[in-house]
Amino acid sequence: MDDSAKKLYDVSFLASSESGAALVVGHLTRFGGEIVEEGSPKRLNLAYPIKREKSAFFSSIKCRLGADSVVSVRDAAKLDNDILRIFITEPNIVGEKSKGQSFRRVSDKSDSSVAQAPSKSGTRDDGIVSNELLEEKLEEILQ
Repeated sequence: MDDSAKKLYDVSFLASSESGAALVVGHLTRFGGEIVEEGSPKRLNLAYPIKREKSAFFSSIKCRLGADSVVSVRDAAKLDNDILRIFITEPNIVGEKSKGQSFRRVSDKSDSSVAQAPSKSGTRDDGIVSNELLEEKLEEILQ
């Protein structure tokens, strides 16, 4: 596979032993992956047992891999008993916005574009209804 078709992925995993990193690297290289950066495994206690293990080694590997090989790597790692969990993602570059991702702006006190006073309908832009409008609606319903 040519290098232009390979994308950067972040492969995070939990393994029952420190040799789990070598197993994940083996799966990645077997399916055409190139290791860019490899973290050192750190032992941590799990919140709940995974495959009867109460602690595991966590590590992360950055690699270049073809998009069609991601599923193959994941499936091969699932069959390996020493790898408890594996998570393969595309990392966002700092400052880069993901496609289709939108965030609502949280208003600052200095932001004058967000109206805090009630409008003519008795509601503010943030959806809060005034007590007077609530009382009027309640009287309408009760009649």
